[in-house]
Amino acid sequence: MPDELQDAIQRCLENDADAFGEIVDAYERQMYNLAYRMLGDPEEARDATQDIFIKVHHTLDTFRFQSKFSSWMYRVAMNTLIDYRRRWLRHPLKRLEDLLATDRSHPRATAPQPDEQVLRNERVEAVRVAVAQLPVKLRAAVVLRDLHGLSYAEISEVLGVTEGTVASRLNEARRQLARRLRRSFPIHGVPALPRETS
Repeated sequence: MPDELQDAIQRCLENDADAFGEIVDAYERQMYNLAYRMLGDPEEARDATQDIFIKVHHTLDTFRFQSKFSSWMYRVAMNTLIDYRRRWLRHPLKRLEDLLATDRSHPRATAPQPDEQVLRNERVEAVRVAVAQLPVKLRAAVVLRDLHGLSYAEISEVLGVTEGTVASRLNEARRQLARRLRRSFPIHGVPALPRETS
């Protein structure tokens, strides 16, 4: 953990009002991206991100400096998002456009040809829909690993399961994603999913 973040955590525990802003600045984008990937709705993701930081603020005194702060933060976030997901399942009507919105946060250096862009957009949409259809346990594992780059050990700590369970969930998630994506792209091929052994 960077010294300045450790310092901010310590100052926050000592009721320094500005210190929590440093924690928010360091993790806000990651938490929003995680929320969006788990919930599939930008408004829900914004609300969930606020709730994540409220919970972090209220439970910061439970953080023990023996573990990585990022793992602790992701665990708080995942617990919050699982609660949100349960509420969403009780009210499943969401706008299809929100689920299929394309990612414009990473513009390419050179403009793609129109037909390449159409195919890319179709694939992005298909992957988003397929990830949104995964059971929450599988979705959490694949989002944390493939979209947020956490190690198996970090995912294990965040989700409170063994590394073997993480590997099993990732394998099952990727199997289900590949099956769903094959249906969407029988001619053009399945968008590449990372393959790992551990």
